[in-house]
Amino acid sequence: WFSYAQIVASIIVWWLYGIGPLMDAVDEDEVNLFHRAKVMLLPAILLESCYLISSRNYSQQLKLHGSEMSYLVILEYCVKMTCYSTMSHFNGGLVHVNLRAWGPVRGCYTVRYIEWSIAVP
Repeated sequence: WFSYAQIVASIIVWWLYGIGPLMDAVDEDEVNLFHRAKVMLLPAILLESCYLISSRNYSQQLKLHGSEMSYLVILEYCVKMTCYSTMSHFNGGLVHVNLRAWGPVRGCYTVRYIEWSIAVP
């Protein structure tokens, strides 16, 4: 139920506060960070896949629970890898000014917002 509450809270905050204006320029270092994160997720997906394949010799109950978690982790990593690939390929995608951030102007990446809405709950 917490996931549903989180989704509802995100929608309410978005509805009450709106979206900031589009940013003029995206920091190139952040785009490079998206590319590096994408590359770092590939070994994690491969290792989790190796665990899934090696768990075939476990007992039935352990195999069932271990494979469920492995499938979820692989799915989450694939969602993140897809989003980071999109952000690195399209130079961040749609980036709005984060109206709720303190300090210097920070970007709110639309693709990352969607990623967190899917992968975190």
